[in-house]
Amino acid sequence: MAATMTADRAAIRAAVESMSPDFAALVGEIGEGGWKKKSSIPEWTCGQLAWHVASSTTFLAGQIDGKPLNPPAFLRPLLYKVSEFRVRLLSRKATPASVLTDFDAGKNRLLSVLASLDDDALNTSTTMMGNTHTVGEMFQVPVDHLAEHAAHIRAGLKSA
Repeated sequence: MAATMTADRAAIRAAVESMSPDFAALVGEIGEGGWKKKSSIPEWTCGQLAWHVASSTTFLAGQIDGKPLNPPAFLRPLLYKVSEFRVRLLSRKATPASVLTDFDAGKNRLLSVLASLDDDALNTSTTMMGNTHTVGEMFQVPVDHLAEHAAHIRAGLKSA
């Protein structure tokens, strides 16, 4: 009989909590002066990526708490384009202060979702955007997402 892995609630909580100082430092590096500077993803500015990370943290909390988005593979490229348009449109009025507030709200929602789940729920498998994870592993998605885009933002800020 195979052993069942149990999600480490304390490790998940620590990873989620560690995002706040990392994101705050990143937004501080961008500052007002780097907000409209292109990131290393040419289509996105540093400010747009910061807004994207902040808003997606709340979105991902909802995905963990509810039924994860898992459209057929042929629709995913269209969803990514819609998401890109959404970011460009909704991030227009974003400021460093507003994305910090939004990010903290998303992080707090993640922590609230974590607290609401029992160990059985954390160890249940689910599929989001074609990737299957346990619910506990899904809490790593926003952590990895922040790290991925932090690299894009910092690379953009370094190029001049």
